Amino acid sequence: MTTNTEIPTHSRLVQSIEDFFRCAEHIAHFAIKRPLGYFHHYIVIGWNDVKKKIIEYYVCFSNMIKGQGEVVERNISTTEVEEAIRSKSLFVIEAPDYPQSESEKKKALSRFWERFGEKAYSLAYNNCEHLVSYILTGNPFSEQIKKAGPLGKLFVDSFDNCISHGKRNMLKISGCLLAAVPVSFFCKAAVTTVVNEVGNSISRYSSSLPEQAVDCATKNVCRNASKQLGCKSSQILKIKRCTNVARKASKTALKKSAATTFLITGAVEGAFAAYEIYKLRKQRKRNHINKIDFKREVTKRVSGAAGATVGSVGAGLVGQAICPIPVVGFAVGSALGNYVGRLAASTLSGQIVDGLN
Repeated sequence: MTTNTEIPTHSRLVQSIEDFFRCAEHIAHFAIKRPLGYFHHYIVIGWNDVKKKIIEYYVCFSNMIKGQGEVVERNISTTEVEEAIRSKSLFVIEAPDYPQSESEKKKALSRFWERFGEKAYSLAYNNCEHLVSYILTGNPFSEQIKKAGPLGKLFVDSFDNCISHGKRNMLKISGCLLAAVPVSFFCKAAVTTVVNEVGNSISRYSSSLPEQAVDCATKNVCRNASKQLGCKSSQILKIKRCTNVARKASKTALKKSAATTFLITGAVEGAFAAYEIYKLRKQRKRNHINKIDFKREVTKRVSGAAGATVGSVGAGLVGQAICPIPVVGFAVGSALGNYVGRLAASTLSGQIVDGLN
């Protein structure tokens, strides 16, 4: 899958089904224009029966809806090909560096089997066009990704974050849920502090006093303390001494929550980033990803992990402060911050790398 509406370089329209089979006599690169304007690329490397005209190998990534692409082979019918020809959406790409001799074609077939069954799809650096280019030339390249421009690259990186790497990113959010466990103890400790220090003095103050102006976090601590004391939260909020104790306790809880979230989420994000960079290095060693894309993706992994960690801490604290149930607010805010922080940091760093190149 690629994301540019220009026709591929060295391509021409397939004129007829005979033209299609003539091109696909041994090994051929085809691109079909989809309704959304992008080109899907695939290779035909033979067929079972020339008379029946049944294509044997259709090499592409599939299963993207499930969040994981896989290199597969499938049969395609002449009806499918003829329909694409009639709509003038099927192109054959005949680049000068594609296999010409029998030995070159054997090497291309060898690269096909090397990649067969692979589950490492990425729209940014390992899509259908990258795959086909690698099989035919030994060098992964996507012309339309290269020409996508800043907005196109932004879409590509967002797609990878949400779809291609969606399941993995959901696992990363588990760090936020792990951090919510100690945060619940910090919140309870803050409430207990208020109950122990000011509980006995509430009845001595006049109910006619005005409520003290406090922040959301302090108000939540007072509200939860009132439930344990069996009084109204307004009674606590009217007493300056009580609100001072609650304010101090809530700040302590927030500081401990921030430190714990940073450590736990940072460790989880760092571990995932290290593992992903290790896999990228393996792909680079096999030349399944080109040098420029490798550097770009490594930068995105590092910045994405940092952005996710910072986002988890910041949004988690906001949720903890404003939600009536602090732990729930923290968990929701932290998870949202983790996702948005990763998306923003990784896409921004990708744009910066593109600008430098």
